[in-house]
Amino acid sequence: MLVEKIVWRPSVYALILNDKGELLVQDNIHTHKFDLPGGGVEVWERVEEALIREVWEETGLEAKIIELVHVQDNFFLTPSGKHWHTLHFFYRAEVTGGTIRNSILADEWTTNPHWVAVNDCTAESFTAGDMVWNAVQLALHG
Repeated sequence: MLVEKIVWRPSVYALILNDKGELLVQDNIHTHKFDLPGGGVEVWERVEEALIREVWEETGLEAKIIELVHVQDNFFLTPSGKHWHTLHFFYRAEVTGGTIRNSILADEWTTNPHWVAVNDCTAESFTAGDMVWNAVQLALHG
């Protein structure tokens, strides 16, 4: 199949653990699996700024970046038939304020930000599977 146009999208995702060892996730309304808070980097936006913005927009929480954990690219086809090439930046971060709530943006694919025990998760728990699970393991164990 000839692909005439591929959407290029740098994106950022937050790996936020609380003091109980639980990971902040959201429910994906299409896959019924977990997604990390995060999303696309806007034009002229630094990746670090995008992470802070995305966490707040999607969860209501203010975050502070601790460190870059992992970078990985990915190719996928959306249900609408668009081909994507994405570059994912995974950051370990911590909550510095705010109150957890649903996204303020319309048409989000994720809802219900909440904490989940990492020990109860596997790669299959996440929409992006091994890519996210590998980043979670790097955040936990280096």
